[in-house]
Amino acid sequence: MATETIADELGRLAGSAGKGQLILDFINLDSISSQELGTLVSLHKKVCASKGQLTLRNLNPHIREVFKEARLDILFGIREP
Repeated sequence: MATETIADELGRLAGSAGKGQLILDFINLDSISSQELGTLVSLHKKVCASKGQLTLRNLNPHIREVFKEARLDILFGIREP
């Protein structure tokens, strides 16, 4: 699935989540691009604007380090498996 298609679908989910929680499971993700990080930041803003919560889970050590270096681990709720 193309990044833009995923971003569009996540945007729709964020809009319909209301005050709920959106959980993204990264179990099968081996790498993440800067564009995808930007998509997640935009998604986080949408979810927060609707009083919801975005949680990321099952980040492998490499991706967790990317989030830490970009200081995005502070922005996102990250849960261990």
